[in-house]
Amino acid sequence: MRGQRRKQPRFSVDLSITLRSDSKLWAASAHNVSEGGVFVATRELKPIGAELDLTLRLPPPQGAVAIRGVVRWIGENASDHEVPLGMGIEFEELTPDSRRALRSFLAMNHRPYDSVRCGRSKDVKTWPRS
Repeated sequence: MRGQRRKQPRFSVDLSITLRSDSKLWAASAHNVSEGGVFVATRELKPIGAELDLTLRLPPPQGAVAIRGVVRWIGENASDHEVPLGMGIEFEELTPDSRRALRSFLAMNHRPYDSVRCGRSKDVKTWPRS
């Protein structure tokens, strides 16, 4: 997805996300999200093309959203502030309820993602992690 025009705008967030690949389950942070995908900050990198089951924890009233996704790009250099360590994941399968919850969440006053900087912003919305 990097270097391509995105179909949906991305929004800066700080959300908990759980990922499952094969028999491995781990928690990470989502730093930006759109209706089409999410950037997940994690040291547990999967190869491009790997399929993952995601649980994105949205704040109330939306709650947890289950999504099937595929890794589209990897940021491997933690010292590069433009591309932090993590993965860009494209959403492949969302139920109608999950899509509605995500759209509702994004419609809340979120700041559009700054495509020049990939790192966290001081004014990123954060919610208590459960």
